[in-house]
Amino acid sequence: MTRLLRTNIFVACFVGCYFIFSFIFGILQALIPGIAQQTLLANALIYLLSFGLPALIYVWIIRKKTGEPIRAQLGLHPISGIDLLLAILCGFLVQPVMMLISAISQLFFQNITSRSMVEMAQMPLWALILSVGILPAFFEELVCRGIIFHGHSDTPLWYQLLIPAIFFGLLHANFQQAIYA
Repeated sequence: MTRLLRTNIFVACFVGCYFIFSFIFGILQALIPGIAQQTLLANALIYLLSFGLPALIYVWIIRKKTGEPIRAQLGLHPISGIDLLLAILCGFLVQPVMMLISAISQLFFQNITSRSMVEMAQMPLWALILSVGILPAFFEELVCRGIIFHGHSDTPLWYQLLIPAIFFGLLHANFQQAIYA
């Protein structure tokens, strides 16, 4: 089985898990009053079950079948200081363009992120950093860059960049977030 086929099977399983766990969480929200207000708990459960569990199973199966170390499966390599600085600079330079596109898109799409910002502002700082910064960054990068991007490494460069980027954007299910993603 090729790496690309393995990756595409993983994506199908991941999407299935994501919808199943989102559906289960929606039912829990209806059955248990106030669980939606537990943003940290909700985010942790969603990321652990929807992202972490499929990624862990994928890495375990591939390790067992191929003997390929986890670091190689995910394409993890040290980053140089200059590459890190260039990535940060690129992020700052593209920000005004993304803000303009987001502002224009608000004419056509509702910004659902702004509603959740009010409830997040009431969280303790440590919980906010964990819930909004660390958990999403770790798990989304693990799935999108680690497994999906690396799994497409045998394809043309434009495909390697485009497919994981589109998947990452669609994963947010919000047009404004998808633009930034």
